[in-house]
Amino acid sequence: MTTATRRHARRLLLASLVLGAIARPARALTLDDRGEMRLGLRAYTAARIGTEKMGGSDDPLSFPNSAAGHLRQHRYFLELKLDHDVRRLAKTGYGLARLFGWIDPNTLKYSLQYRGEGEGIYDYGPDEFHHQFRKLQAVRLDLPNIPGLLSNRLPDAYIKRRIDFLRRIARQRHRFFLGYVDFEKGPLFLRVGRQILAWGETDVFRLLDNINP
Repeated sequence: MTTATRRHARRLLLASLVLGAIARPARALTLDDRGEMRLGLRAYTAARIGTEKMGGSDDPLSFPNSAAGHLRQHRYFLELKLDHDVRRLAKTGYGLARLFGWIDPNTLKYSLQYRGEGEGIYDYGPDEFHHQFRKLQAVRLDLPNIPGLLSNRLPDAYIKRRIDFLRRIARQRHRFFLGYVDFEKGPLFLRVGRQILAWGETDVFRLLDNINP
């Protein structure tokens, strides 16, 4: 590992420790006097640093070529969640909730969640991510270089299209993450809508529900 790589890794470690020290637990804000509507906000970041070299002549299928100790992922997340308890509206209000008033449910609420994701490595990461155009221009294909007929370089137009596509799908992502209604009456619990389904349980980390329909 070179001196520059070690210095880069130390800076990232120090930044992670500082962020961990100032981090605070997620909180929810009550939007009304009765506490029936709550808005939750959670923001966090995740960084991944390579411990081994990636790419190169001994690993030609991995791209880009990245040295050990380089930052390979720095994602940040923003989640907004609205929870609304509509049991009171089911008894005294109007609209769809009023249809459940005669059942007198123990739980009747809906939840909506937005999730935004961003990747900063293309803006301030190592050269292999930040300056992809220059790196790809230096790539030489296993082809003869015949001026006017055949080139062993990647065309600039192809490089630009590839980088634009990658950054368009990887730099930012905004989505309606969750949206469901909870109903509970006695032993019956029902959740309907867009939700995360846990397929099983594991220790320490989530594995079984990473593939979610």
